[in-house]
Amino acid sequence: MKINKVEENIIQKDEVFIVLEKLCNSKIILNKGHNAAILRFLTTCYFEKRNVKETVIAIELLGQTVDEALKDGKVRRQMYALRKKLNEYYSNEGANDKIIFHIKKGQYNLSIEKKQNTVTSSKTKKIYLIVLLAILCLGIFGLWNWLFPANNYCWSSFFKKDASNICCVGDHYIMLGNVKDTNNIAFYSSKINTDKDFEAYRKSSKAYTTDTKKAYFSFSTKMGAVGSANIARWFTLNNAEAEVYLESELSPDILKNNNFVFIGSYKTMDKMRGVFLNNSQKYGYDGQHIYYKSDGKRINESYNQLNKSDYVMVSYNKLSYNGNKIIFFTSNNDIGVMATVKRFTDSDWLKSFCEEELPNSDVYFNALFLIKGINRTDLSCELIEVEILDE
Repeated sequence: MKINKVEENIIQKDEVFIVLEKLCNSKIILNKGHNAAILRFLTTCYFEKRNVKETVIAIELLGQTVDEALKDGKVRRQMYALRKKLNEYYSNEGANDKIIFHIKKGQYNLSIEKKQNTVTSSKTKKIYLIVLLAILCLGIFGLWNWLFPANNYCWSSFFKKDASNICCVGDHYIMLGNVKDTNNIAFYSSKINTDKDFEAYRKSSKAYTTDTKKAYFSFSTKMGAVGSANIARWFTLNNAEAEVYLESELSPDILKNNNFVFIGSYKTMDKMRGVFLNNSQKYGYDGQHIYYKSDGKRINESYNQLNKSDYVMVSYNKLSYNGNKIIFFTSNNDIGVMATVKRFTDSDWLKSFCEEELPNSDVYFNALFLIKGINRTDLSCELIEVEILDE
């Protein structure tokens, strides 16, 4: 059914607010936090032609300061939940609604749309015939794909029609402190990545600065930007979507309801720490590095002026608490993560790896690679070993 954007000369403002109240009082919307309040606020802004931003909602609706809004990401989480609830509402009790409320991904402005009534006439018969032929072709195409489905190997669960996916980028914990005459120097430590780590650091005699406090921002190295861009391209090619989150932004609801791709350093893991290598018989993880369980030996990178090498772990597993899937691309350096993400999002390379190294197309595994090279475009990728995991 065709949908056109509502124009004020077609639909009256009071009609919109009648539909708004029906929507806000629905079971689906009322069951989730601030959804109704945010919808009413965005509708008012829509008619006032205001450009809504994250800080506008945080300050005017949630009563936060700018610093609080930037620090805790509460508005982004609320908007993510509201988009999902709107989709759920229009798939169920709102399926026959004539007026549609929609918020595009990555935006905070509300758009209000209207279903256009279809009028049958002799002039439209040719259009209907074309549509009928298109549906027939799509049916044949769908039947072919059902009989001979494409094999996406470890990505199959991510590319299912209704899959909900997160690309999680590991970010470093940042602190602010004063050194001599300089205020608020930003710095980080590889051994501090949680509030618990930070409090222990502040109480120790090794604290580097005076008046140290947690920063309201974090940072990710170039593996995050390059890796998530490759994931976005790969998902688009396969008609799938993935929302990008920093690991520090993850909430219990997000952890509970999605497949995950993790891109980041071993040292940035916090919420993912209990999942990574949790059922491996061969490898262990100590919060800073990976190691062989057989002898406790760390698997470390090496550098010199002419070359550098990096060991990177690609781990594909099932999340025990919900059955969704997770793929880790992780190392303490950029080159390994970027190189393996690039290869696992290349159809030909992926097919070769899975068919040569794995016993079946959707088996869980840990794969250790050695990456060598100088530049991002001049890297070799050597498979060291694959561990096949039990279900």
